[in-house]
Amino acid sequence: MAKNYQGDIFEGNACRKLLKESDKLLDPVVLGSISPLQIAPFISAFKAMNKVVDDCFSTRRIGPELDKHIEELRKMFRGTEVSETLKIHVALHHIKHSLQFLGNSGLGLWSEQPGESIHREFLKYWNSYKMNIIDDPRYGTQLKKAVVEFSSRHL
Repeated sequence: MAKNYQGDIFEGNACRKLLKESDKLLDPVVLGSISPLQIAPFISAFKAMNKVVDDCFSTRRIGPELDKHIEELRKMFRGTEVSETLKIHVALHHIKHSLQFLGNSGLGLWSEQPGESIHREFLKYWNSYKMNIIDDPRYGTQLKKAVVEFSSRHL
């Protein structure tokens, strides 16, 4: 479910605008009493993510420098010292592999709605195996069990 931030929905187009215009975060009015040095790692990560989005979040062929841009995002994200969510984990470690199934065309070929619907359905199975810590050594095994059960029941 979307959440309101400062009166706006912070997803989709709003996130895209943040990636494209991240330098605006350095505006003194926006910064207030925050040092630009504190926000710089986030701006670098937003810029790196913007390159990845440009490379593969459309229906066009993937960008020729996607590998380089994913590696740059990985490096810049580490600099933020923010914990790795599932979505950023997928962006950093699995996007490139997934694109192979699309004939190296962008992720735009996958509509968001079916993906969101399948998430809801998969959640029913994941809740039986769920691990809250992605670094837990059992996480991969539990995820595989949930995927196998989900897939077996949805042939």
